Amino acid sequence: MRKEEYIKTVSEQMRSQMARDMVEKELSDHIDDQAESYEKEGMSEEEAFSRAVLEMGDPVETGIELDRIHRPEMEWKLILLTACVSVLGLFIQYLLVRQMSGETENFSAFSQHCISVLAGFGCMIAVCYADYSRIGKHAKVIALVLLALMLCTGTMGMEINGRRQYWKLILGFHLDVFPCMFLLVPLFGGILYSYKGEGVKGFLKSMVWMLGPVLLSVQMSSLSTALVLYASMLIMITTALLKGWFGGHGKRTAVFLWGASILLPAVSLISLLVKDSGYRSARIRAWLEVGYDRNGAGYLISMVREFLGSAKWLGAGRASGDIQMLSGAGSDFILTYLITYYGILAGVGMVSFLGILLIRCLKVSLRQKNQLGMMMGLGCSLVFLTQSVLYILVNLTILPYTRGYLPLFSLGGTAAVVSFLLLGMILSIYRYQNLLPSEPEKSYIHVKL
Repeated sequence: MRKEEYIKTVSEQMRSQMARDMVEKELSDHIDDQAESYEKEGMSEEEAFSRAVLEMGDPVETGIELDRIHRPEMEWKLILLTACVSVLGLFIQYLLVRQMSGETENFSAFSQHCISVLAGFGCMIAVCYADYSRIGKHAKVIALVLLALMLCTGTMGMEINGRRQYWKLILGFHLDVFPCMFLLVPLFGGILYSYKGEGVKGFLKSMVWMLGPVLLSVQMSSLSTALVLYASMLIMITTALLKGWFGGHGKRTAVFLWGASILLPAVSLISLLVKDSGYRSARIRAWLEVGYDRNGAGYLISMVREFLGSAKWLGAGRASGDIQMLSGAGSDFILTYLITYYGILAGVGMVSFLGILLIRCLKVSLRQKNQLGMMMGLGCSLVFLTQSVLYILVNLTILPYTRGYLPLFSLGGTAAVVSFLLLGMILSIYRYQNLLPSEPEKSYIHVKL
């Protein structure tokens, strides 16, 4: 049997076109290498190829076995965990609406959130079936579109509650542009991979892609978005450095990068406290000094501390009756609300469920042999991790107040859909892990920036 016939027969036994393309190339290369070896032993070209093909075994049996190995897989555990956490989040929001309103008719915000969760779950499944490597191929273009959307929002977007960060959609829904920026993190994984092997030049280009969205978020007064973006991308570029993607001295560069990342915010904070006498400085002082300006800048953090201080291990705390006074309980302070009304153990339980989901996401991502998939999956997981850590620390008043979102628990339509999109990308990475090589070709990166 000739080489071409053999490969065609093997390929016909396989159901996945993506797997066919990969296997055909691998078989062709293997047969060529083996035939070359036989030619060196003195065989003619025709004899060498015939012998090489013969040693590959029966093409039908080989194709069936390769089809078994190289087929898409579903990560059912992650899907089940996501469904459970989502239902728990909706249940907590339902309890909050009942207790905050006192009536059953005022559920419009909760109803919209339910629709967003259902839509997000559908988007997750859709992205799961999409080839994530194609997203990685066009990461720079997609990132530029998101950044352009962010820039346009500052001048053309809708203003709600003094914040110009929304786009009007149909049926009364709005698109919040800031949660969409979290999609930049897995895209950054694709960008990092495109610069792999370019040394210092590639590292500097990666830093531009990292700092650009962060500085833009700060400029648009979204500190929480900037923190999540920076922390996630910092860990990703550190991972790339330690893996030697940008050549030698990766450890030294990583140490310098982390040192600067710690030193600069500390200096900025001290400078703000010394020079700035405005509202931002007052909020930081209220965080540092218990009881500072309780009726002004320190009102919110003092209230949260009072709620937490009265909390019981199980059941409502003595300050639970005043929870209606806490603005944004369903979005910014869902953990505080749960602890105040149902006890510390209820809060621990909610965080534990989320922690199990996060661990599963990290395991799926870090176990990938495909380097592009590993980095993009790590980016998705880090968004959840940094969001959750920041949110919990703010709710416990360990950090000063900043607007945040607890994935799958906080009220928020756009944020919920974005969370499901990130989970869908992790599922896609798992689904195609047996269909893509560990080192995908970089020639597909057409946009050079």
